[in-house]
Amino acid sequence: MCPSELESQNAELRRIQAELQASRNRYFRLYDLAPTGYLTMDRNMGILEVNMAGAEMLRCHRDDVIGRPIGDFVAQPDLPILSLHRNAILEHRGKATCELRLSVKNEVSWIRLVSTPLFDSLGDIEAVYSAFMDISRPKVMEERLARFHRRDYAFADGAPDIIATLGRDLRFTYVNPAAEHHLSIPRESFPGKTPEEIGLPAVLCSAWAQAMRTGKVQTLDFEYSFAGEPPRYFQASLIPDTPDPDAVETAVGFIRDFTFLRNIHVNLEEEVRVRTAELEKINVELRNEIARREKFEKALQFSTTQIIEYSRRRKHLSKKLVELLEQDRRDMAMALHDHIGQILTTLKMDLELLRKKVTDEGARAVMESAIEKASQAMSFSRNISQELRPAMLDTLGLVPSIENLITQVTRSSGLKITFFHRGIASKLGNDKDLTLYRILQEALTNVLKHASARSVDITLIRKANSVLLTIEDDGSGFDQKQITTSAKGPLGILIMKERAAQVGGTVDIETRPGKGTHLTARVPVQEQTS
Repeated sequence: MCPSELESQNAELRRIQAELQASRNRYFRLYDLAPTGYLTMDRNMGILEVNMAGAEMLRCHRDDVIGRPIGDFVAQPDLPILSLHRNAILEHRGKATCELRLSVKNEVSWIRLVSTPLFDSLGDIEAVYSAFMDISRPKVMEERLARFHRRDYAFADGAPDIIATLGRDLRFTYVNPAAEHHLSIPRESFPGKTPEEIGLPAVLCSAWAQAMRTGKVQTLDFEYSFAGEPPRYFQASLIPDTPDPDAVETAVGFIRDFTFLRNIHVNLEEEVRVRTAELEKINVELRNEIARREKFEKALQFSTTQIIEYSRRRKHLSKKLVELLEQDRRDMAMALHDHIGQILTTLKMDLELLRKKVTDEGARAVMESAIEKASQAMSFSRNISQELRPAMLDTLGLVPSIENLITQVTRSSGLKITFFHRGIASKLGNDKDLTLYRILQEALTNVLKHASARSVDITLIRKANSVLLTIEDDGSGFDQKQITTSAKGPLGILIMKERAAQVGGTVDIETRPGKGTHLTARVPVQEQTS
């Protein structure tokens, strides 16, 4: 598998993850902005998740709610109700509803808690999903009406929820105007009739009779359909006027239309189901992709090992190349100095001796010219020998050798060269002295051959544990990308970089056509000791 294919696969993974994140964001917006509080709790009723509405009802920041038991927020007298609610869920493995009070920061509020168990793949209950809503307002109305019975109907007449009372004979004695609005039944049709006669659901009628018979509060949810209209959903609390079953005279019903909230809840559950299915599908795809990537990684391990071995061999060959190049330079310099230099010296001496014996002026002139050419050849041989292997580098060190090189280049080319150095020891070590010298030598050769420059600025300074050599010219510059991708290749630049790499250094080049060239060579050196 090549890097481009891996990059393509990584891009596809990032796209899938972005879609997954967008899906999660849509789900959390729907979940958080719901007006109903939602909780996810463990089997011990410890809070695992809560939406914004739920955290607001608990009067705490969401982060302060996570991990705490719901019992921390329940009023002390209602903790047994919460315990019975939990037991009903775990024992019956189904939906359970209860009403209880929250007591947070000295404020008490009523909630209706509806909980459903969540099962794991083995069918065990692993968590509890709960919805709860604030019913403080109807509770306040219930408590007031329970105290005052039928004395304060003016209050009930203004209530937005349905309030109705039944006598011992289970016939309506009062309904408020909200009943006509919510049930589309004329208000005057209620008094004297039973809930069955009005056409209310049997489950409501039965619960009302149960409240009258037992003296206990009954709560329930029920559905009511209007003619030709979609069904509506209601929550009812039916409160007898006394807990004594033998003394019950009337029961007050508080009925709230929660169709809108239920639809939101149903839509949210459907959205959760759809999103869960999508997430599961994406998880399967991600697992498959991970398996494929693991397979690719195993297949690439062998190739990686080969690449590492190839790189090691390339570095070794590069080092050998530089060493052979220096050896050839030394051999050529020695040959020029020891052989050709001696031959030229002997030739010059022979010519001078011969000149003394020649009397013919014409011949003497030829001899003078030959002696001059021999001197030029000796000078040329010395210069070539110096360029191939600067003896001064071994005896006097790097800075004098650079100054001598600059003098030679300036004399032969007329190029204006400035040189600044600071903090450079007499010798950095043979390999590093030679590396910096050769890099400068190659750079100046490139300037003379290609740059058409008028001036060059050279700086050699020590900075911490490195020596920096910079060469900057005002020449024509070049397109570095085009040059480095050329088939012919910039051999001089490659050799400079290889030389630096052999001593742990680097060579960086900045250039643009018409903007000159800036070369920086960095070579590490040992820390100076005082």
